[in-house]
Amino acid sequence: MGVTAAALLLTLFSALSCGHTTQQVCLQTSYSEDGQCNFSFVLPPLSCPSERSGEEKVTQELDQIKQGLLEQVEELKLQNQGLSTKVEELAEELSKLKRTGGGQTQVDPCAEGHRLPGVLSCYQLWKLGCRESGRYVIDRDGPGFGEKPVETECTFDSQGDLAVLPRTCTDVLQKGETRSGTYTIDPDGPYQSVPPFQVYCNMTAENGAGVTTIGHDSEARTHVQGFEQAGSYRRTVTYDHATIDQIRALIDASESCKQFIKYECKGSIMYGPDFKNDNRIVYYAWWQTWDCREAYYWGGASPGSQDCDCMVTGTCDNPDHPCNCNINDDVWRQDSGFLTHKDDLPVKQLRFGDTTEPENGYHTLGKLMCFG
Repeated sequence: MGVTAAALLLTLFSALSCGHTTQQVCLQTSYSEDGQCNFSFVLPPLSCPSERSGEEKVTQELDQIKQGLLEQVEELKLQNQGLSTKVEELAEELSKLKRTGGGQTQVDPCAEGHRLPGVLSCYQLWKLGCRESGRYVIDRDGPGFGEKPVETECTFDSQGDLAVLPRTCTDVLQKGETRSGTYTIDPDGPYQSVPPFQVYCNMTAENGAGVTTIGHDSEARTHVQGFEQAGSYRRTVTYDHATIDQIRALIDASESCKQFIKYECKGSIMYGPDFKNDNRIVYYAWWQTWDCREAYYWGGASPGSQDCDCMVTGTCDNPDHPCNCNINDDVWRQDSGFLTHKDDLPVKQLRFGDTTEPENGYHTLGKLMCFG
């Protein structure tokens, strides 16, 4: 424990009886800059009679006082040394706790290349206090869960603040990054309501346009059978590492977006007349928009048209039907195409019916892809 070199004045009184006279003895103590303790005594002139016996008595009493003061000084030195040692021990213990995290080994979460479980983006790294730009290995789901950790570039500005991130993969490409891979984007800009998130940037697709791609859990060709009632089969789509709000921010920031959809059918109709109920139209199949509206148009067709791509291109197997699956016969047919109306994307849910055996179908839903 450091003690300043300021002078410490200790004034001690000793009642030296000499008639009616009281003598005052002062001890002046100070510490030098190198920590040494210095002291001196200040004695007032004696006002006692100058008899020999009186002088000897005073001298003896002064020696006793001096010895007592010396003992007190030594005791203070020992106490100060003990306190200094204790402080050093506590400081070392505190440093050890910081290094070990209270018993658990810690590593710097902001070290470049460090794998940080559960962190989704550079934005979360910044919130954790990371301020050094570099490539970080980010584990979205934690060890042993979901996809493997990915390496991504995190950029922080000279003040250690989160740098302005690209809004889309097209921005990433324009910044000179030509490698396809995972990148962090911030479609609505820094510090807005939607936090940055990670996407896959395909730098070679669509003639190298820098395509922002978001996958989901319903991309595989999936069999549908045993669901007769209209829309009784349902498949809710969960997108990879992005909320609907984040995806909508991306769509708003992009010039265009599209999502492939296909339904293969054998005796399973999209929609048609109910012959048992005055031929009213029954919709057996539809999909939900991002905000849960039912949509009856399919890939390649316009919103509200209830058509399929073959109707637009004039390639339907039967020109009397706007969708191939509406032919509703014992032949495998399909309707497929890209949904491109930004106000409806992404697809949130798929619904099908009319698949009681031997009727059945298969649905396929592609990744969301955005440009610009």
